Amino acid sequence: MRSCLKSRGLWVLAPLLLIVAMALSASAQQAPIQIAWSGPLTGDVAQLGQGYLNGIKLAFDEWNAKGGVLGRKLTVAPEDDACDPKQAGTVATKIADDPKNVAFIGHFCSGTTMAGAPIITKTNLPMLTLSSNPKITQQGWKNLLRPVANDNVQGKAGVAFVMKKVGAKKFAMLNDKQAFGQGVTEVAKATVEKAGGSVTSYGGVEPKDVDYSAVLTKIIKTENADAILYCTNFNTSAGLMVKQIRQLGYKKPVIGCDGWFDPGMVKAAGTAANQVSDAESVYFTFQAPPYVGAEAPDPVKQFAAKYKAKYGSDPNGYEVYGYDIGNIVASAIQKAGSTDKQKILDLLHKQGIPGVLIPEYKFDENGDVINAPLYIYTIDKGAFKLVEQYKE
Repeated sequence: MRSCLKSRGLWVLAPLLLIVAMALSASAQQAPIQIAWSGPLTGDVAQLGQGYLNGIKLAFDEWNAKGGVLGRKLTVAPEDDACDPKQAGTVATKIADDPKNVAFIGHFCSGTTMAGAPIITKTNLPMLTLSSNPKITQQGWKNLLRPVANDNVQGKAGVAFVMKKVGAKKFAMLNDKQAFGQGVTEVAKATVEKAGGSVTSYGGVEPKDVDYSAVLTKIIKTENADAILYCTNFNTSAGLMVKQIRQLGYKKPVIGCDGWFDPGMVKAAGTAANQVSDAESVYFTFQAPPYVGAEAPDPVKQFAAKYKAKYGSDPNGYEVYGYDIGNIVASAIQKAGSTDKQKILDLLHKQGIPGVLIPEYKFDENGDVINAPLYIYTIDKGAFKLVEQYKE
C-alpha cells in the first residue's frame, strides 16, 4: 500500500515539477539581457565617462522601444572605476562573478583595462574597450575587441601633422606616467626619429600636480625644441600644462592627445590655449568629428540631435562611440540568436556591424577595428575647432 501511495504521489508531483521548470525557463527568457559597463563616473574624466554611458543607454532605449533583442529588454549595469587601475581589479571581479552579464563594455582608460582585462578574460565575457594602448590587443585576449583607433595611429598623428605644418624637427615629450600617455608618447618618439627628427627630452610628470614650471623651464630655456608634446587622460593637467608653457613665453606648437578633448581642459588653460597662428597653437587628436556645424557628417549630426533631445545637451566626447558600441553589442546578440558568449564573439569576429561613426565595424585577428578614424583639432576662442581628418 505504501509503495502504491508513493507511486501515486510521484505521479502527482511530476506534473507540478514540470510546470515549475517551465515557469522558471519562461522567466529566464523574459529577464532583461544585462550588459556590464565600467568607466569613470567620478574623477577628472567623469564627464567623458558619463557621456559615453549615456550613448550606450540611448542605443539600448531604441532597441527596447522596438521590442528588445531576442524578445528581451536590454539593460546596462554600470560600475565606476574612476579610471584608476587600483579600482579596476575589484570592479572587474564583480563583473566577472555576475552570471547575468552577457557582455562587458569597458574599461575606458588603458591602465584600467590592463588591470581588469585578465580577470574578465577568464570568463570569456565579450569585452569591448575604448582603451587605446597598443599592448592591449597584443596580450592574446580573444574575448577583447577595440572599436577605436589605437595609439599606433594616435602617436603618429600629432607629431606628423606638426612636422608637416610648421616644419618641426625637434620635440620635447612628456606624459602622465599612465598606460595611455606612455603608449602615445612611445609611438610619437619612434615616429619623429624615423622621420629624421630628434627628441630633446622624454619623461613623465604627475598628472595630479599643479605646478610643472621646473620641468618646463628646463625644456624651454635649454632645449630649443620646435614643439612640446604632453599626452594625458587628465584634462585639468593638460590645461595647466598649456597655460604654464605659454606663461614661460613659449610660442611654438603644443601637441596633445584625445584626453584633452574636454571642456575642463579649456577651462584650466584659459586663453592660453587659443590659436594665435599656425606655429603658436595647440594641436591634439581625437577619434570623433564635430557633432554639430558644417563639418559634422550627416549621420553624426542625426545622432547628436537624438542625444540632445534625450539629455538636453550636445554630445562633446565619446557619446557616439557609446551609441555605436551599444548597437554593436545588441546587433551581435540578435544576429547570433543567442546570449551564449562564444557565439557572440564568433559573430563579432566574422561579420561587420553598421555604425554611425564608422559605416561598418570590422575587426582584425587581434581585435582592433579596421579603418578607425582620427581627427586633428585646435582651440579657437575657447572652443574646439577641427583642423583636418588625419590620413596616414
